[in-house]
Order: sequence, then structure tokens, then C-alpha cells
Amino acid sequence: MGRTAPTYRTLLEQVLAEWGPYRRALRTVDRANFDRMVNHAREHASAGSNLADLDPTTPIMLSVLLAHEAELVLLRRALEAHLEDGVDREGEP
Repeated sequence: MGRTAPTYRTLLEQVLAEWGPYRRALRTVDRANFDRMVNHAREHASAGSNLADLDPTTPIMLSVLLAHEAELVLLRRALEAHLEDGVDREGEP
């Protein structure tokens, strides 16, 4: 017997296909950003499939937010390291 409910990955691709007209209406640079953003949802599909939610957009958005938060943490650390290096150099005779 086959499955009666689609997998999360199938639902994810269905939602992304529904967002196709929106994507096509974006400028080229925004289209590339959109593609990178939705790829975060694909990267976290295993976690998304564990969220018992009937609306697949919830784990999609959580995946995108998680990826953005991780990138912000890396950028903050890099900025703090850069600022600390600058302060150390300025304090040197």
C-alpha cells in the first residue's frame, strides 16, 4: 500500500512551485536571493519533516529564519574580531 499523506519534502516542493509566479516577477538579483533563501528550507527538510504542522510554510519559514540567524552570528563574530583587532592596533605605540 502507498502512503496516504505526502511527505514534507513533497509538500515543500509544492509550496515552492506555488511561489513560482512570485519568483518570476522578481528582479534578477532578487530572484537569486530568493533561490538562496528557499534552498535553506531544502537544507533543513529533515528537521521540517519532524514538525507536526499541517501548514508546510511554518517549517519553511523556520528553516529560513534559522539559516539567517546562523549567518548573523557568523557576521557578528567576524565584526567583533575585526573591531578587536583594530582597537589592539590603535593602542600600540
